[in-house]
Amino acid sequence: EPLLVVLGDHIRLPASPEKTCAAQVVEAFVRHGGAAMVGMQVVGEGELRLVGAAAGEPVGPRVYRCTRLIEKPDAETARRRLITPGLSQGTYLAHAGLYAFTSEIFDCLESLAAEGRGAGGELQLSDAQSMLLARHPRDYYLLHVAGRVLDVGTADGYASAVAELAGR
Repeated sequence: EPLLVVLGDHIRLPASPEKTCAAQVVEAFVRHGGAAMVGMQVVGEGELRLVGAAAGEPVGPRVYRCTRLIEKPDAETARRRLITPGLSQGTYLAHAGLYAFTSEIFDCLESLAAEGRGAGGELQLSDAQSMLLARHPRDYYLLHVAGRVLDVGTADGYASAVAELAGR
């Protein structure tokens, strides 16, 4: 069974109230199929240290075939390895905390656990994603969601989001 993972440290403000960011990811996953459809936002170099980022090849409006994933890259690494055609120089696709996967993601997590792998001794979704991408390099997709994504996983991000939402 496919599943949708929604991280709790993001607030997603869709461009249109008729279609949430999660609904956009699910619809794209159903339309394109594949092993994964990951909701993405576009960020500048200053935000990369806080997010997982990716590169992709355009395959449709706002949809990319993923070519590379890097967790919290520095700006120099991003400039060298995370160029996505169609994005402005110095901007990158970054995770928006929305992931649609086939159940194969669980096989990846089980493999990581059996091998004792995982950053800091913990299983990481980012490691399982990299494994899934390696298994499915032609059908692991990224969707640039239509909307704003506020990262509330840090004190600064939370304060910034509260200030932005209070001003609405």
